[in-house]
Amino acid sequence: MTGPQLDYETPDTGRTPVSVKYVFAGMFAALAGGPGIALAGTWIASVTGSGPYAGVGGFLIGSLIGGLVVLIALIAGIVQSRSSGRRRGFGIGLLIGSGLSLLAAGACFVGIR
Repeated sequence: MTGPQLDYETPDTGRTPVSVKYVFAGMFAALAGGPGIALAGTWIASVTGSGPYAGVGGFLIGSLIGGLVVLIALIAGIVQSRSSGRRRGFGIGLLIGSGLSLLAAGACFVGIR
């Protein structure tokens, strides 16, 4: 007994190819965005504060903001990955960079414990 025949659709060949340089640009934006904001918060708090733990509060606030930036980059990557070749490449790069950034944050968390 055979089931119904499936009509497979051929892939759309009219789509423009993904731009590799925009993939790397998206990866750089995601990787520099999250940790960069956390480090900037640490630097600002250590310059403006006093005492031995001056940078800790800035690091925590910067980490929260950096995590939000990575989350926004992840959502933007998902949305842009369905667009034209350049935007699709940038979106794919944002997804890869967000994943690598979260992986590095998890490795640092495990390394601290």
